[in-house]
Amino acid sequence: TGYREVRRLLIGAWYPLLPYSRGPTDWIASQYHRPDLDEGMILAFRRNENREENVTVMLRGLNADSNYAVRSDRSGTETVKSGTELMEGLRIELPDRPDSDLIIYRRVRG
Repeated sequence: TGYREVRRLLIGAWYPLLPYSRGPTDWIASQYHRPDLDEGMILAFRRNENREENVTVMLRGLNADSNYAVRSDRSGTETVKSGTELMEGLRIELPDRPDSDLIIYRRVRG
């Protein structure tokens, strides 16, 4: 996924999903959400000294009653989850360290 594909998402709401840290043992994750488009993205980073292969983040600003297509840029997989599921916790897995993932989501209509 290139910058041109996601730049429209950078002008929406921004939510830190984990506490800010520059520490080498921490994860960091942020959500960029466009309520007008009903889509957004998550940027997640696993730092080089982190020992946890996964982290769970709670997304914000979604419609609980809607379904969202969620695509991981790293793995190329896409799943469909409800807004409620995503707001209760999205598990991000990064087996390597350091590593990162760009996760794009959009509301599924119809």
